[in-house]
Amino acid sequence: QNSLGESDLHEINRTVTSLSPIISKVVILLDPLASQNSQTIQVEPIPEVKIITDEVLLLDLLKFLIGKAIVYTRRHEVMVEVTVDKSARRVVIGIDNLGQDIPQSVIHFIRRANPKENYDLTNPVVAQNKEISFMLHILNRIDGKITFTTSPTLGEIALINLPLASEAD
Repeated sequence: QNSLGESDLHEINRTVTSLSPIISKVVILLDPLASQNSQTIQVEPIPEVKIITDEVLLLDLLKFLIGKAIVYTRRHEVMVEVTVDKSARRVVIGIDNLGQDIPQSVIHFIRRANPKENYDLTNPVVAQNKEISFMLHILNRIDGKITFTTSPTLGEIALINLPLASEAD
């Protein structure tokens, strides 16, 4: 077992699923951590969309990132917002207030990565950071991507990009 759960042992099982129950479950699981850190998790209304993902892996990924936001943010609220890009057939989960725990070297590595390829887990920047390596490993397994952006009011924002299910799925 690692800090991201059973992700490295988990046999991949991608299915068409609704995003809302996964995010709700993460909020319930992390509520004690949020209370302990005097934080609240604010989830914006989630559009009713179907995604193609492995629920166990996505749950581990969201627990990891939202958990980091709870522990490292300088404010009293972690924001989670979901947007849909129908033309690109992707869903984006934004996690505001990530704090400063993701090293700049990792953020630069991710920004330079080819968006059409899996993340290179052998890169020294990734290999030396076990949590980041597991995060990128999960993203590779669920056809996800992550980007980081900065907001003047909120600090670091993680944007997780996942495949949207088609009507035929």
